[in-house]
Amino acid sequence: MNGHSPSNGNGSGSEQPFGDKMKIMRRDGWEQTLPSGRTIRVRALEPHMLLRDGDCPDILTPTLLRSLYEGQDAAARAFLTTELPGTEEALAFVDAIDRIVAKSIADGTDVSELTIGEKKWIFRLALGGAELLLTFRLEQARDVAIVEEGEPVSPAAE
Repeated sequence: MNGHSPSNGNGSGSEQPFGDKMKIMRRDGWEQTLPSGRTIRVRALEPHMLLRDGDCPDILTPTLLRSLYEGQDAAARAFLTTELPGTEEALAFVDAIDRIVAKSIADGTDVSELTIGEKKWIFRLALGGAELLLTFRLEQARDVAIVEEGEPVSPAAE
């Protein structure tokens, strides 16, 4: 499950006021379980702060500007699905993702240890807005079919 757990001292997250969650997320990051199963703490990044820093790759600047007006999650998703014309642009794309992921990781995880799929998830969570990061829940696929309670289940043959 995503969000803070009692084991990290921040409470379960669900009963905390949104403002308190924001303080925790900005200070310590917000725990997320990626589709790969890896758990990592991530901070949301605000587009205007990245633009003001001057540490924004050129390939990402139009996305950050668009996210100020169209919504952060939509802009982040659009960036991640952009088809690029060549190798140079593809490498700039990966470098931009790496830079955003490195800025958003709050627990010291080495970016080079992450897969490109994990980096894209973190990128989307970090740039999708604080609300997305604090409320996102990854629904795990079920391994077995749900059986209604009280329905007889026949034992497996030996």
